[in-house]
Amino acid sequence: MVVYDMNLLRLEARKELARREFWSYCNFFSPNFYTEGKAYLTDLCNRLQAFVESDKKVLVVNMPPRFGKSRSAVLFVQWLLGKNNKLKIMTGSYNETLSSTFAKQVRDMIATEKSTGMTVYQDIFPDTKIKYGEASMNKWALEGSQVAN
Repeated sequence: MVVYDMNLLRLEARKELARREFWSYCNFFSPNFYTEGKAYLTDLCNRLQAFVESDKKVLVVNMPPRFGKSRSAVLFVQWLLGKNNKLKIMTGSYNETLSSTFAKQVRDMIATEKSTGMTVYQDIFPDTKIKYGEASMNKWALEGSQVAN
């Protein structure tokens, strides 16, 4: 008789969904923020994923302050790099501090080390890793990449 750990099976299913769907990725790592009750975030996540999977060149996001635009953008870049670690992503901001903070948040999530009982980025996207020796806050690269982000 085969015995299955249902909690482990649920976790593996959630990890697979996080690989495939941006909304599921957001909900996996920020479940208290990306809730089913925030339809505008579900819509934003679905539109971002649809945009990147389309041939469109421009997407304008216009939302009030404190609605999760920056948080979603950071998670979106993490998710995209996990799906394709050869991507080059450029961000812009009205000041250097915001740009540096954005890059640092993306880098730090990718570099998070495994801890007992904790699922980390590497559990979702094991092939996306920070290149050894190129992990400074403002200039870092992924393994297999020739150019720093």
